[in-house]
Amino acid sequence: MSAVEPYRVFFPIGVVAGLIGAGAWVAHAFGWIGWPGPLHRGLMMPVFEVAFVLGFLLTSMPAFTHGAKCRPAELGGAVSALLVAFVATLFSWPAVADAASFAAVFVVGSALMSRIRVGTIAPPEEFQFVAFGILSEMSGAALRLAIAVGAPLDLPPRFADRLTSLGFVLSLVLGFGGLLVPTFAQFRDPLVIQGIAGPHERRGRRVLYSLAILLLAAAFVLEATRHPRAGSALRAVVAAAIVLLVWRPWRMPGRRTAAAWTLWISGWLILLGLAGAALDPAHEIAALHLTFLGGFALLTLGIGTRVVVSHARQPLAIEETLLTRWVVATMLAALAARLAAEAMPARGALWLGVSGALWCVGWGWWGVRTIPLVLGRAPRPDPAKT
Repeated sequence: MSAVEPYRVFFPIGVVAGLIGAGAWVAHAFGWIGWPGPLHRGLMMPVFEVAFVLGFLLTSMPAFTHGAKCRPAELGGAVSALLVAFVATLFSWPAVADAASFAAVFVVGSALMSRIRVGTIAPPEEFQFVAFGILSEMSGAALRLAIAVGAPLDLPPRFADRLTSLGFVLSLVLGFGGLLVPTFAQFRDPLVIQGIAGPHERRGRRVLYSLAILLLAAAFVLEATRHPRAGSALRAVVAAAIVLLVWRPWRMPGRRTAAAWTLWISGWLILLGLAGAALDPAHEIAALHLTFLGGFALLTLGIGTRVVVSHARQPLAIEETLLTRWVVATMLAALAARLAAEAMPARGALWLGVSGALWCVGWGWWGVRTIPLVLGRAPRPDPAKT
């Protein structure tokens, strides 16, 4: 395993977990299984998204920390723990799944911390979000484990799950999204934060990001103390400030490709979902799917595609054969079907099944085209390029 780049292992795990997690709604719509909510929830964030995040972190670790590449023991430990979490979720063993999730993120966090140095070779200021995200996920997994073994915790429903979705994943999205989205989509002056910091200037970024992380932590404190609407509103304001100031999606991408538009759309969907959850608590879950199913999934597709293409040493034009307009349209249709389930609850199971099927089609097509590159095989010509 010493010669294997981490994304080559983690990305396929993420694709399989996502297909099962979304496909569960299809099975439910046909009456093959009961309500799949816990299975879907246990796979989509703690396994699907976390697999892509951990694969990205370990793969990019040398570039960001100027330290050594991922060691075999680190990769083996993180992958093994994530696979245990995956299998335990499938068999409804929550305590095992949560303990394994904690272990996977702990291994990756330890690997990152062991390579961080200060001074001119310090990681970019965006790594503050990595630290906050890892602490959030470890806290969420520990709380879920405590709940699974019967500890009498007085916490709001799904608070521990939010530490993963709106702590770990959102934090990484805001931090690395600010670095990668403007660069990959070729926005003008991609590393400038207007009025705060120029390219690679640390001081302004440090202040902005430290404040943002402090307020994100305060949002969780508000939710834990039974002020959910205030917590949601604060989180939405922080995310809007980071996305609008740093990502600047009000500018059009310099590259007019499906991959660039995917990154551009993801920023708006993240903001719409967080704002909707704050403004309309009665439909919070549906609103957050704008962020999760729309924003996070599209961002994962966009950045995941670039990671695969660049590390496979392929021309950038190959992106257009992996992440096409057809895939993006399918993902947006899946999101529309999920919102239809909220609008038409009498036919909710049907619309959830349609949404899950569309999601599986989009991600399945991307996986079929991408996994050969992940495994080191040359891409095939794409006669259906769109």
